[in-house]
Amino acid sequence: MSAHHLLRLLAMCAGLVTTGCASMRPAATNPDEPPLNRVRTEVSRRFETLEAPGAVFGIYRGAETEPALFLPLGYADERHTRPIRREDHFRIASLTKTFVGQVVLQLVDEGKLELDDPVSKYLPNVVPNGENITIAMLGYHTSGVPREMANPELQKALQAEPGRQWKAEEVLAYTWSMKPLFPPGKGWMYSNSNTIVLGEVIRAVTGEPWYEVVTERIVKPLGLSQTGYPQQSRVPEPTPRGYRFGQKDNLARYGDYWFDSTDWSGSVWGASGDMYSTMDDVAKFMRAAARGELVGPAGREAAFKWVDTGYENIEYGFHIARRDGGIGNTGDIPGFSSFAMYLPKHDLTIVCLANLTATPAKLTAAAELGELAVRLLGP
Repeated sequence: MSAHHLLRLLAMCAGLVTTGCASMRPAATNPDEPPLNRVRTEVSRRFETLEAPGAVFGIYRGAETEPALFLPLGYADERHTRPIRREDHFRIASLTKTFVGQVVLQLVDEGKLELDDPVSKYLPNVVPNGENITIAMLGYHTSGVPREMANPELQKALQAEPGRQWKAEEVLAYTWSMKPLFPPGKGWMYSNSNTIVLGEVIRAVTGEPWYEVVTERIVKPLGLSQTGYPQQSRVPEPTPRGYRFGQKDNLARYGDYWFDSTDWSGSVWGASGDMYSTMDDVAKFMRAAARGELVGPAGREAAFKWVDTGYENIEYGFHIARRDGGIGNTGDIPGFSSFAMYLPKHDLTIVCLANLTATPAKLTAAAELGELAVRLLGP
């Protein structure tokens, strides 16, 4: 399976576009400085070959809140009624997983969880074979828990009622109706259901829904004022329309049928992908997470205990990935895709948020631009 297919797994589970005006600080004369001019040119050119109506792209130096390079690419909708904007709120898809993972590791630091504990300790009679599946296995995606979106019955349910508000136990019922992918601890496969279960573990330990715990422990302390969980699946304004290529008779599957999926409920992804944010907030969060600033010593060691995924140059920690020298995550959800990667060598954070899930060739829109920038900047 190609790296592009893995990028699709890390997320789930139409007309001309115009490049907007770019803002960038004066080019540095130091030959060791990152080639931001080249990134600007190449990312803008690549965007024009994608079929996304719009995307915001930024590169941030250190802890600075103003991007060193900002590209507002295209428009907020397919009708081009307004340009895409830096302050737009996007669904951030699987970047949500990293928020959830950081909270779990904070609970480990506090002695409220043990990574080697079986999930059945916190959720008795919920996870099949839960006595043999540990919290660590869920976090590293080595549990063998099936991917709920691979269940045709769930795909049919989404097609029939895309705006439905889902509960975690309803989604997991589709997961448990399938066979495990492999015995616990004997393989690696990305599954949204791992994170949905971790969200329920957070509730069991704290007594609060996962998103409220994330807000209190991560969002508020970092001052992420434009980040949250969309109540009733409504993302606050300003927000772009979101689009997807699906199959006409099964919109949940990737295909070549273009449709507006803005109003699809993200609740089916829950803890695995239903938060929203802006590019500035995402950059601040991912830099902190990738530097281990949100957890203590035990959490930091666990976060960066890299697991071989079987894909070239891609390793996975505790709900955070490492690829080509960068640490972060990527994702897609109907209508939107996301990419956030911190480059330790340069102390740069790259963020891209797009209002398209993936192209008909199954290339995740935001990741296409983000990965290009990583390659241009070097490890």
